[in-house]
Amino acid sequence: MRVSAHESSFTRRLAGALLLAAFASSCDRSPNTKGTGPQERDAVEVSLGDVVRRPVERTIEVTGTLYGEEETTVSAKLSGRLVEVSKDIGDRVDQGALLAQIDPRDYQLALEQQRATAAASLAKLGLAALPDQSFDPETLPTVEKARAEASNAEAKFERARKLFEQTPPLLSEQDFADIRTAWDVARNQANVELLSARATLAEASAQMAAVAVAEQRVMDALVKSPLIDARPNLEYRVGERLVSIGDYVSEGRALFRLVSTDVLKFRAMVPERYAGDVKLGQVARVTTDGEPESVEGRVTRVSPSIDSASRTFVVEVQIDNADQSIKPGGFGRCAIVMRTDPDGQFVPRTALMSFAGINRVYSVKDDKAVEHRVTPGVIVGDLVEIASPINVTTVVTRNAAGLAAGTPVKVTSAAATASGG
Repeated sequence: MRVSAHESSFTRRLAGALLLAAFASSCDRSPNTKGTGPQERDAVEVSLGDVVRRPVERTIEVTGTLYGEEETTVSAKLSGRLVEVSKDIGDRVDQGALLAQIDPRDYQLALEQQRATAAASLAKLGLAALPDQSFDPETLPTVEKARAEASNAEAKFERARKLFEQTPPLLSEQDFADIRTAWDVARNQANVELLSARATLAEASAQMAAVAVAEQRVMDALVKSPLIDARPNLEYRVGERLVSIGDYVSEGRALFRLVSTDVLKFRAMVPERYAGDVKLGQVARVTTDGEPESVEGRVTRVSPSIDSASRTFVVEVQIDNADQSIKPGGFGRCAIVMRTDPDGQFVPRTALMSFAGINRVYSVKDDKAVEHRVTPGVIVGDLVEIASPINVTTVVTRNAAGLAAGTPVKVTSAAATASGG
């Protein structure tokens, strides 16, 4: 039987392939696996961690902005050129402290003019200072003089009347009439002097009020921080200086922005669904980008209404900032503690496997992996809460990513106790 060259070549290639497969199979056999079952040979080495029971805080996470406890803009009360600027950005400012000064010369001249006018009016009355409201104008020298002259004219009239009424009259009718007229004139003059004194006194009072206004304008040339009687310990810092020496400022122009930073207010918009959960006095922790450690405060204000456009309501948290570590105006994140559940279930974060929206942890039973589909909750340090509790005491913390339900496993280390931050 003849074998063609083509068939001979095919036969040789087939024989070579069979020899190569046999060699590879012999190489895969190891003396260490001789007599070992398939379950033990394919087992995945894992480590276990404890399921931890501990209290867990239920919080609302919101974002917002930080504000100073009090913020104010100091503006010029007068027009004029700045001749002094005493404070700059970042400086501490007590209440009533000098911030800047407007050139006061024009206002001082106006004050002197008003004082001179008032002094002239008082001099007409024979006074050196404006009397109080209980003062009787009839005690003024000019009025007393007119009253005295009227009294003297009346006495002359009474004597003349007695002489004129005698029989025969000892005084002519013309002389008697002249004396009576003199008395009438003196009496009317006394009334006129009283009315004039009262008018001059009122004029002097108005002029003294103008003096007080001029004095206040001289004082207003000194630009000072606000005085708040209800908050005597309140201190400010200069958040912004808006002018320089030599600037001409008009009345009402903003000069400084002052911020009280020892206490800050964190203000945020909270979704409507939490309207029944947020209450005054609740603990709230605020974190900023510039300060990694959270600062604890309290909810001090809750808006009574919900914004119809955004479906949110305003919440304000007050935090202490005595060390000035947080700056107002910045962005912040806040966790408002609604309540504390006493028995939360936590597992190490390395035990939680997430894929395609499904979260799993694995326990070990009879040397096989047992899958538990869970809902994760809050994260506390190295622990993650299992919001859907599982009835096991340990979970796989190493090599969990390669497991599936029923995978053979080999525990290579004792259970480790996880801890939270």
